[in-house]
Amino acid sequence: MKGGFAIPLLVDKKEPRIPDFDEVKTKVSDALKRQRANEQLEQKAKELTASVTSPDGLKAGAEKLGLEASTEEGYKVGGTLGKAGESPALDESIYGLKAGELNKAPVKVGANWLSLVSPSGMQLTWQSLQSNANS
Repeated sequence: MKGGFAIPLLVDKKEPRIPDFDEVKTKVSDALKRQRANEQLEQKAKELTASVTSPDGLKAGAEKLGLEASTEEGYKVGGTLGKAGESPALDESIYGLKAGELNKAPVKVGANWLSLVSPSGMQLTWQSLQSNANS
């Protein structure tokens, strides 16, 4: 509309209301499943991290859970760690490790939980536990 007037007209007004349970049941159920899956994933990551004392131990622990441990060499601050991605918390954990040391607690990067071991220098062995609750 060019050079004219527009007059808004109220056609319908809906008052706010609390939806019925049937309307939100699937959303609530899905959210609860995701929350429980994330809690279980975090618990498994903590158990894995607590049970590991060496890079080989991380690999063995990962295999018990049906996962694969990966090694990354030459990691740089702000870089990505394989498929796990990047995070400031990850950088902090990695650069706080001494040779042969395991991180004290798993690190959350996006939907992943990582357990890290530094066997020598900046070569890292890491295990990613990823939630499949979103699919």
